[in-house]
Amino acid sequence: MVGLMMRCISLDKAYLSQMMALWNRFLQDKFPLRGELFRQNSFDDKNVCFEASRLTVNEEGKVVGFVIAKRWQEDLPVDMPDETGWIQALLVHPKYRGQGIGSKLLNHAEKSFREAEIKRVLLGQDPWHYFPGIPDEYEDVRVWFEKKGYEHFGIEYDMINEYDGDSGVLIPSVENGEFTILQEEESEQLIAFYAGASRAVGNMKQ
Repeated sequence: MVGLMMRCISLDKAYLSQMMALWNRFLQDKFPLRGELFRQNSFDDKNVCFEASRLTVNEEGKVVGFVIAKRWQEDLPVDMPDETGWIQALLVHPKYRGQGIGSKLLNHAEKSFREAEIKRVLLGQDPWHYFPGIPDEYEDVRVWFEKKGYEHFGIEYDMINEYDGDSGVLIPSVENGEFTILQEEESEQLIAFYAGASRAVGNMKQ
C-alpha cells in the first residue's frame, strides 16, 4: 500500500520541472526529454485528460510518480475514436516502487476513463505521443501491465533516419524494399494510410 505520507494530487504545470527531472534521471540514456517537448505533449495538448492524470508526491512534496492520460478532445475533422483513452506515460521512482504507487495511479486513470465511457485503453500511440507502445528495452514494464490485464497485440515501430545537410537525406537500402522521399502530392495517401492503421489497431483493454 502507498505510505500514509504519500499524496496523489492533480496534474499541475508547477511540477513540470520535477516530472521532467524524474524522467531524465532514469530514461535519459535512451529517451532524453526536453522541457519544451514535455510541456507541449503532456500539458498543452488539448487531449490531455487532467481528470485521469495524477502526480504522487512524498512527504517533502517531491514528485515520485505520475501518470499522464489522454482522450480525444479536439474539435477537428479527424476520424479519431471517441471511446479510446491513452496512457501516455506512467513512471515511478525506483526507490518508491513496490508500494502500490503505480497501481494506484493506473487505477485512478482507468476509473476516470470508465466514468467518461472510455471502452479501450492503449499504452502510448496517443496524439502527441512519446512512444508507439512499450519500448522493447522495458520487458519488466510490459509484464507489469499484462498482470494488470493489458494485452500485447503486435509490434509498433518508430522510424529513425539521419540527415546530412551537405548531401541531403540518407535513404536506406534494404533487400526487397524501396524508400523514397514523401512528395507533397502524396500527403493525402499518407493520411489515409494512418487513418486505416488507426482503425485496425486491436483492443488493448476492455
